[in-house]
Amino acid sequence: MKLFVILCLISQLLWSEIFIFHDGKTYDFAEKNALEDIQEHIKKNESKIEQKIKQLNIEQKNKIRDWKPEQNKLTAATKDKTFYPDITYIVPQDIKDSQGRVMYAKGFRLNPADYVHMQQEIVIIDANNKIEIEWAKKNSYLDSAKYMILLSSGNAFKITEEFKKPAYYLTKDIADKYKIEKTPSIVKQVGNQIEVREICLKDCQ
Repeated sequence: MKLFVILCLISQLLWSEIFIFHDGKTYDFAEKNALEDIQEHIKKNESKIEQKIKQLNIEQKNKIRDWKPEQNKLTAATKDKTFYPDITYIVPQDIKDSQGRVMYAKGFRLNPADYVHMQQEIVIIDANNKIEIEWAKKNSYLDSAKYMILLSSGNAFKITEEFKKPAYYLTKDIADKYKIEKTPSIVKQVGNQIEVREICLKDCQ
């Protein structure tokens, strides 16, 4: 009991020391409010800050405009040609279900066109070639949702702005997958096959 009373007294003394406040003269802080400093800086440098923001926006826009993925070097078609690339996928290892049962064994050949259908035809052009651009315009490839435009060369951003239709880059992976080597080419699905047509526009053999 005595120990409890002593502890209570010590506790009371400790808390009383912490929370006793004494009246006295107060002084203002010499430092300015940090928020006021920031607002004052912005106000004094408003034009410079706006110019910097504009410059950053331009730089970011230029980066987007000039960005290109890795691409294959394609040449203009010198003759009309139609072929059907083999897009079969070979399973590299056993694919099992949650019970451990083999669904697809290693070496199984899978044709994606047996399971999905391409909703759009893909038109591949060289946007630096005026003849191919005119050909695409004449055949409504640049203003129809039926077609997806991929560029083997040129600027997709500029084509998108000019024709108000999204244009994309032909990546190396897609070119390799469909064996694309010439422009213009049209890729579409026919049954469970992928058809690629190379179209000669000039100096045809």
